Amino acid sequence: MNLLQNSIMNKISACLVLHNEGKNIRRCLDSLRGAVDEIIVVHDGDPEDNTLDICQSYTDKIFIRPFKGVMEEHLPFAFAQAQREWILRIDGDEFLSEGLRDNLRKLVESSQADAYSFLWPYWNGHKNIILKGLRKTALFKKSQLSFLGVVHFLAIVHGKTVNTDLILEHRPEYNNLSLKVFMSKWIAWARIQAESYFKEFKEISKFNYQGNTWPLSFKIHRHFSWLFLFFDIPFFLFKAVVSSLKDKSFFYFKYYLMIGFYRLIVDWLVFKKALLVLLKKDSRKDS
Repeated sequence: MNLLQNSIMNKISACLVLHNEGKNIRRCLDSLRGAVDEIIVVHDGDPEDNTLDICQSYTDKIFIRPFKGVMEEHLPFAFAQAQREWILRIDGDEFLSEGLRDNLRKLVESSQADAYSFLWPYWNGHKNIILKGLRKTALFKKSQLSFLGVVHFLAIVHGKTVNTDLILEHRPEYNNLSLKVFMSKWIAWARIQAESYFKEFKEISKFNYQGNTWPLSFKIHRHFSWLFLFFDIPFFLFKAVVSSLKDKSFFYFKYYLMIGFYRLIVDWLVFKKALLVLLKKDSRKDS
């Protein structure tokens, strides 16, 4: 094994994409200090608070990129900067639990996995709510990771993902399921996600992605968005009812129903855009 290979083996690069996270970022970075070997910080647009001033105390690998409004568009760039064998994807309002911090090195020293998922509790503004099905895959072998810079795109792992009971804490300053946050943040994400379906594939940021065209699921969603309009709400309503009855908690009903409404908004925006594109093509033919 040469010196370069030895310097990256079982080492971890933490990759963060931030946007004005001055209130939360020190907690995140404190949890990373000593637990990872490198911290990559990418800021979405010019900072309007002290986020990067704080980050400079922890890393010199800081990048400011044009504002996009979503982290996913910057993640391929952040991943590409990582110089270690493993990538930890973590957000500014997340931090390592004590258990995860203590076991992080053991995970990357194992030869049994190419990625790990962690429990990802829901923070309602006051306390953690553990959802059995809510996990986040956040630790990857760099060589086994593929990603497209599209809102809510799930990273592709070329290998084995191991689910653990370790906790990746997520504590934003707001209740993500409140109507106010849904109207201000979720709808904005839905618009950006819907627009991405109509971009040229070459315009989409990518990391280690094999292929020169959209995944089949994206093509289906774009061309059959009208079908998803009728499918998504009943599907998530059914999931909300079943989950609520099974776990005897109204929280599950609200959680899955809001996801259903989010998907419905994306479906509607994609359908409307696809219809406009089709009408423009017809008008050109007629002329």
